[in-house]
Amino acid sequence: MKKRELNYNFASADLIRVYEAIVDLRKYGNYHPVMTSVEIVGDKGGNIEYEVKEKIKILGFIPMKPVYRVTVNEVEKGRIIRYDSTVKKNVKLEIVFTFNQSSQGLQVKEEITVTAGWPIAGIFMNLLEKMHVKVMNNIKNPNYKK
Repeated sequence: MKKRELNYNFASADLIRVYEAIVDLRKYGNYHPVMTSVEIVGDKGGNIEYEVKEKIKILGFIPMKPVYRVTVNEVEKGRIIRYDSTVKKNVKLEIVFTFNQSSQGLQVKEEITVTAGWPIAGIFMNLLEKMHVKVMNNIKNPNYKK
């Protein structure tokens, strides 16, 4: 198991745009460099389930096209969003986004937990961190188009 915390800063005025880009995984996928398709496949009592398709190269040269389900839960409306998924057999991913507004702007904390065997957890975590920093930089740019 690997855990990592990432922190991002935005202007206060960006709260609604950033929150909506994360709470709706279809919008999040528009900013994600390897997500090629994100579709709603169910609603489990307010927890929205999506099917995600990606096209990626692991370690820079091993092509993969994973397809997996992600459940998105607004744990606390306007403040905490949680993603849960089983990306592959024995590879589980949990991401919790927490939004904090202050006089200094908007801070989004992303807590990532990857549950997998060694060395998969470490490789996957490093890949996730790179991709998610790119996602947040793309969200920061209001003119970004995939």
